[in-house]
Amino acid sequence: MPIALDSSNELRFTKLLSTLSEYKASDLHLTLAAPPNLRIGDKIVSIPNEEILNNAFIQNIVLSMLSDEQARQFALKKSLVFTHSFKGHARYKVHCYMQNGHIAVSFRYIPDQILPLSRLMVVKAVRDITNLQSGLVIVAGDHGSGKSTLLAGLIEELNQTRQEHIVTFEDPVEHNFVDDKSMIEQISLGDDLPDLSAALEFVTHEDVDTIMVSAPLDAANIRIVLQLATMGKLVFCELTATTLRSAFERMVNTFNASEHTAIREQLASVLQVGVAVRLRSTAAGTLMQEAEVIKTNPAVVNFLRHDSFDKVALILENGRNDDMVTFEQSARELQTM
Repeated sequence: MPIALDSSNELRFTKLLSTLSEYKASDLHLTLAAPPNLRIGDKIVSIPNEEILNNAFIQNIVLSMLSDEQARQFALKKSLVFTHSFKGHARYKVHCYMQNGHIAVSFRYIPDQILPLSRLMVVKAVRDITNLQSGLVIVAGDHGSGKSTLLAGLIEELNQTRQEHIVTFEDPVEHNFVDDKSMIEQISLGDDLPDLSAALEFVTHEDVDTIMVSAPLDAANIRIVLQLATMGKLVFCELTATTLRSAFERMVNTFNASEHTAIREQLASVLQVGVAVRLRSTAAGTLMQEAEVIKTNPAVVNFLRHDSFDKVALILENGRNDDMVTFEQSARELQTM
């Protein structure tokens, strides 16, 4: 059972959560011997007039959220990611972890409303993804880049425009979808299914059109994603990587060198679109989500099979007629919207 939150700690913590909306921040960071910090745009900012945090306060907050099983997992792994709702507040993606021998925690705000792609400011090459019927779509970005928002927007756009069965496999479940024209089922890995390996059998026995995978990608899970994409479904995969080059390198280099050729062959055979996103501040002080987009064609298939991944930039430049886009080109397009 979760440990009750001390009344004085609850009052202070409630105030800290309210600063997320007050300062239009995306993240709240609580770390020992430091003031509470917010992520506002692309900057980390200390909350004004807040005292230095102590271990008892942070520990009380964390333990008040954890079930017995979560507490056991945290004690074992020293890091735990989950979603949590607080009374009177929105849902948050929570990351508890150890640093310098003490508990630390961060909270990322999850918007109540999922905006479909048509309401997000994205380039045409990204909007066109919703025309796909099968194959693999990689959505990459660093933490805080907006990749989860983009991925949710893609799924919500399909939800509002297609009559399909969409299944998500997530660890943890972040955005809560509501059925529109499509039927959406959200599978929590570790709760509804033991792990992503069980997704293969699930999809084999279910009438599924579109799949979304948002879970840590080790070699076993990458292999499963590639297998899912060979089954005639449209598969969206979220990946933490700052560029398309680093996304491809991560997918391949996770495996032993003896498997690289086979994995590259599988990736080349199923990839339809790869997107990497990043946030940049504009001169007006707002944030813009730039994207680089690669789309399959014979040159891309050959590149994925044989060439060095440092040639991604050249592939994007040469693929402009096929609606491929660099970060710089996407920025120029967004500025005209």
